[in-house]
Amino acid sequence: MRASRYSRQGQRITASMLRTLYDTGPGGLIIAQDTTAPFTLTHSRDLDLKCPDQVIIYGHGDLTHELACGENVWTHLADEATEAARPERDLFYSRALGAPLGQLREHMRAHGMDLTHRPVFDRTEEGAFQVEDVYALRDEGDLTIGASCVRGPGDALQVQTRLFDQGRPVNVHPACTVGGQNAANVAEEMSAQVKSYLTRNQA
Repeated sequence: MRASRYSRQGQRITASMLRTLYDTGPGGLIIAQDTTAPFTLTHSRDLDLKCPDQVIIYGHGDLTHELACGENVWTHLADEATEAARPERDLFYSRALGAPLGQLREHMRAHGMDLTHRPVFDRTEEGAFQVEDVYALRDEGDLTIGASCVRGPGDALQVQTRLFDQGRPVNVHPACTVGGQNAANVAEEMSAQVKSYLTRNQA
């Protein structure tokens, strides 16, 4: 495997870090404080979500997905995760998506939803910036929430959320615009959908 250009700067994910990440559980993350700092372990609840310079490199959800797919050699997992790291690119995209992304993430966290995967950044066919976030529902390990966010006019985000149960989609919330103070509304509505789903399935 060719060496990642980031590993040559001393930024590496190790097998020991992955084992600690696994023990941390949902919401555990490996981050870089900036594009040249060493990778460190933390939890989504401890991130400064208003600071795009804290780049998420890898998450507990990424690790458990790889383990479920049959990859169980920790050194190989660590090498592949290091190779996939693109902190400079991800920082650029995170800044481009603007303050509403951080606001949405903060409100989701306040409602018991913790980032647990590395964000997937991309561009739409029209060239707009977009990100796919995945949240773990605190205390409900089988439930995750996907949030697809696309940069709209001004600082607004077009957001669509999905609820998954053991990876199976069970609910899709219509797309809405997030800007200013209404990020709280999206998180509240998602939280209400989760509670409704749990109530129906516990009856």
